[in-house]
Amino acid sequence: MSSQYFMHPIDTPKDFSLMEAFRRKAVAHLIVDIQDLYCDPAHPYVVDSGNDVSRHEALSISLDNFVSGSREILPPIWVVHGVKYIGKTSRYGLMFGEEGRDDPRAFALSSLYNQRVLDTDSILWKSSRDAFHKTDLMNILQERGTEAVIISGLELQACVKQTAISASKKFPTYILEDMVANAMDRDEKIRAGVDSLKPYCGSLTSLQVLAMAT
Repeated sequence: MSSQYFMHPIDTPKDFSLMEAFRRKAVAHLIVDIQDLYCDPAHPYVVDSGNDVSRHEALSISLDNFVSGSREILPPIWVVHGVKYIGKTSRYGLMFGEEGRDDPRAFALSSLYNQRVLDTDSILWKSSRDAFHKTDLMNILQERGTEAVIISGLELQACVKQTAISASKKFPTYILEDMVANAMDRDEKIRAGVDSLKPYCGSLTSLQVLAMAT
């Protein structure tokens, strides 16, 4: 697939080929905050807030299908949001509490929404909008020999944006534009949000990824 069909980051090295990186299994997929806290219409936080999370719930289904079809060539890294205050509790399950101290992976896994996660998948939790801030994410990517990063998830103008900006400092970074959302935004605002990241990131669609990855 020719690079003319999607947008590279503006500072991508001229000799970089995303297709070749796919063939080397050197592209990582960061999936940000697809959690019951943000996607489940029955979750207490969602009920109390009155937020319409129908777009988030639909995205969780689309992402699960995409990951299942692309996992072999595009290994996922699941990122969940929590706050590391051991011993603290939260009625909304936001805290990384006493129950998660001995098994943080299980704690993170329990908060993912509608996702089929394999034992071989990487999972990490973050305590801020930026998935690189005080986490092992950079080490995980470097140990994998990552050459490029693709990012999907929630929210485009918050955690996805901050994570993408940090990723772009080290790797060619792409927003998966049909696999991101903001709670109340329509498609045209999502497009504007993706465009606002052009100084840092390229963008492409899930179909374009699958075309390159197969």
